Amino acid sequence: MKIISFVSAKGGVGKSTSALYCAYILSKFYKVLLVDLDNQNSLTRYFINTHKEINNKTILQVLLEKISLKETIKQVSHNLDFIPSDEFLESLDAELKHQREYKLFYTLKPVMADYDYIIIDSPPNLPVHAKLAISMSNYIVIPTPLSDWEIDTIPIVINYIKAYGIQNQTTIGISLDKLSIVPTLVENRHSISITGLERLKAEYGKDVIGSISKREEIKQQKTYRNIENLEKTLAYEEYLKVVELLLDKKLSQKRKTVGAKS
Repeated sequence: MKIISFVSAKGGVGKSTSALYCAYILSKFYKVLLVDLDNQNSLTRYFINTHKEINNKTILQVLLEKISLKETIKQVSHNLDFIPSDEFLESLDAELKHQREYKLFYTLKPVMADYDYIIIDSPPNLPVHAKLAISMSNYIVIPTPLSDWEIDTIPIVINYIKAYGIQNQTTIGISLDKLSIVPTLVENRHSISITGLERLKAEYGKDVIGSISKREEIKQQKTYRNIENLEKTLAYEEYLKVVELLLDKKLSQKRKTVGAKS
């Protein structure tokens, strides 16, 4: 079982969309749990029509030990499960009293054996619950648009990971296998994207994987709320490449194995 977290220092960079596509792609071949840890609730609003449907069965309520973990897990498809977020997650810092850095790890531990991958959409601006995700992740993905302002925030995230993630991971026996940066909202003919991508590759080299174009169809997917539609988008192939590079082509091997058996 491996844990992948999507992390950013600010919102609007394609973080939640990246987590969604990644979870869907992996669920075609693996058992996946997608966790919305962002109090902006983008993924929760994608899967669930109204707040009333959640009925307070969210990741926040589990972290505060008010309900059981299994009460929150919703089946999206045969291989994909989902845990919704809560708009009051920002209060977690004040309310968590024990095992703060490791709370999410120990909360999810009872079901970890049920999944091949856990995907976490962490909050922007790096509040305490971002630390919870970073502390338990084998892979961390930083989606970033290509303006200088956006690229300048990457060291903030990396320093945060070094300060709070690696030390806590050692305590619970987790290792950070890979930290990757994914260019998002890319406009291939726009000078900002061209020079930004050059700068990103010059500064971070092989840590930069794939490229996600700015497309209207991605915004539309948030309205359609049909996860099967993701595969029909042009962005799907771009995210498929990102997942392949992130996992060092393990997905390609899995696809070949599944194809040979069918």
